[in-house]
Amino acid sequence: MFFHRVGTSNKSAKKGSKARSQTNNDKRELTVAEDGQLYARVTKVLGDGRFVCTCFGDGATRLAVVRGRLRRRAWIRSGEVVLLSLRAFQDAKSDIIDKYTPDEVRRLVRTDELPRCALADADAADGDGDDAGDELTFADSDDDETVVVGGMIGLAAAGVGAGGNA
Repeated sequence: MFFHRVGTSNKSAKKGSKARSQTNNDKRELTVAEDGQLYARVTKVLGDGRFVCTCFGDGATRLAVVRGRLRRRAWIRSGEVVLLSLRAFQDAKSDIIDKYTPDEVRRLVRTDELPRCALADADAADGDGDDAGDELTFADSDDDETVVVGGMIGLAAAGVGAGGNA
């Protein structure tokens, strides 16, 4: 008779704790643009690791693809500053090789690597949850109620609420 012994160690918990301990919030070394690299701002997310970026150096708009190492490690959103590697054979395409946090963008502006306009946009994309574009305005009138939410206007007749209760 053979017995198969099942291990009782909790290896998955150990792997998770290692992963969490390695993601410290220490300042990492800044990657500075070299020859053939430009700083850019992501203007549009196309999906499948592709983005439309506007370069700070020459003002050109390029299609950028996330390189393999960053594909699953870094989530890139619209408005973030990235480092592009230009392709010698395709000027309209480039590769994203690094992503900068808003704090790193401030450090790059202080060292004159990025223009001041990158700093203003980084503070807006800081992700503090305080969106200036979201408005909520109620105008009182006798029979109609005008609601403005995020630039869209909806008109609701008096007595008709959410759910049809008067």
